[in-house]
Amino acid sequence: MTRVLISSRSPRTTQRWVNLLRSYAQIEAVAESPHEDSPFSGAISGSQADVILVPVDRMEEATEVVEHFDGETPLILLTAGDVAAHADPFPPGVRAILPAHLAPSRLVAAIEAVAAGLVVLLPDEMHQPPPAPSRSRTR
Repeated sequence: MTRVLISSRSPRTTQRWVNLLRSYAQIEAVAESPHEDSPFSGAISGSQADVILVPVDRMEEATEVVEHFDGETPLILLTAGDVAAHADPFPPGVRAILPAHLAPSRLVAAIEAVAAGLVVLLPDEMHQPPPAPSRSRTR
């Protein structure tokens, strides 16, 4: 089973993703509530998740996520905007930037791939250079 921590500025958005992923037996989706000082500070530091899923609207949010990233748990960013606009280059620790409208089965496949240590690119992103490597994760 792959444990996925979902962290968003909006509790409603977080719960929507948790509910969607809970229908997949191989995924344990856990919601993280926003914190007063930063919506990401507690969620990303010291997480016991295999993957952290963070819906973002703007690249500035992705930058804030990375600032609070523990460096151990790989990140998947979901964006309502243009994926290509966010993917040049991937921020450190980010292993996938995917559209929020991605089919749930493809999202689950991406989560499992990222948890296995892979980077996920959509076919439209193949012209993009791969993300820079970060610290490897040992289990």
